[in-house]
Formats: sequence, C-alpha cells, structure tokens
Amino acid sequence: MTITENIIEVKEYKSLSKTIDIMRDLENDSIINPIFINFMRSNFEYLKQQNDLNKIIEIKKWINRNINYKDDVYDETLISPKILIYSKNGDCDDFALLLKTMLNYLNVKVNYILLAKEKNKYTHIANSYILNKKILYIDALINNFDFPEGYKFYKII
Repeated sequence: MTITENIIEVKEYKSLSKTIDIMRDLENDSIINPIFINFMRSNFEYLKQQNDLNKIIEIKKWINRNINYKDDVYDETLISPKILIYSKNGDCDDFALLLKTMLNYLNVKVNYILLAKEKNKYTHIANSYILNKKILYIDALINNFDFPEGYKFYKII
C-alpha cells in the first residue's frame, strides 16, 4: 500500500473489508481536520438546525454539482474528503466517503451500501439512511434517490 498525505492507493488489497476500514480511517481523519471543519462551517453551518432529510438533500446536491466523476487510475484509489472538497474529482467510493463524512459532521448517521449485479460481486458503493423504517438509497452520482437499474443485490455496512 502506498500512502501519501492526500490519497491512499489500495490496489493490492483484495479484501473489501480492508478498503472499508481505510475509508472509515479517512472519514475519521477528515472529520477532525481544521481545513475540513472550516469548509463545513463556512458552507453548511446553516444546515445544523434542519432535519436529517434536508441535510441529506442539500449535501447530496452540493456533491452532485461540485464533484466530477473520474475513474481511478489504479485498481482502487481512495481520496480523503478533506482533499476531495478541493480537488473535486473522484469515483463512487470517493463520493460515498465524502457524503458520509459531510453528513457525519452534521450529525446524520448514514451507512455505506454496496451494490452487485451478481451475488457477492460488488461493483458500486453509495450510502443509505433509514427513514421511517425503510432504506433511503443515497447516491451523490445521480440526481434522484432511485436504486440503480441492473443491481439485484446490496449489502449495508
């Protein structure tokens, strides 16, 4: 594994759980980072008084409008949220990590949701939130809250 201050390359890891562990470490690192905290305060402090669904909608909109989708150069590269808010390029795991971290700052508990077209062959990651005892699918790559076509399996982690 190659580690720089901003990006962690996880191409050697075959284990999905190891990737998720690294994502959680990057989330925890960003949430206490002064640059990330200042960014959140200056842009989203007004959301602190709103309900969870409004927070989710506004953060999802911001990410969708401001972060560009870009495939990883390597098999898997994770970009820390504290960097992604400025670099503005990432893939689905970076979008999910950023959304989860931003909502965590706003005290909204979301999870990662893994998607697969074939059983246990996960190829996409997004976020989920429990709303009225139902799963709300949150994917900052798309404008709506619809579960994407073609995916038959999911796992919330």
